[in-house]
Amino acid sequence: ELDVPIGTPIESATSSEGLRDAASGLYRRRFSNGLAVVNPTDQARSMDLGESLFLATPSGGGDIPADGVPTGTIAYAPVTRVTLPPNSAAILIRAR
Repeated sequence: ELDVPIGTPIESATSSEGLRDAASGLYRRRFSNGLAVVNPTDQARSMDLGESLFLATPSGGGDIPADGVPTGTIAYAPVTRVTLPPNSAAILIRAR
């Protein structure tokens, strides 16, 4: 388990259709400091973000040790477009 500072949701998730990006077929949900994007399809899909965001890429991790300090790391890379493999997701943040 790792902490990504995405913030709190600013869009309701009561209906997934309201979160679907018609141009890409991806689902996105906006947060106060970023965006979560999901590709539920069996094909790679891309989406222009309309702004520069930092793509969170986790490494390592696993169970949280007794001291509560995660053992994994998160790298952040600036992107303006995201391509997601089939059945995957991404977390993007505005500021680190």
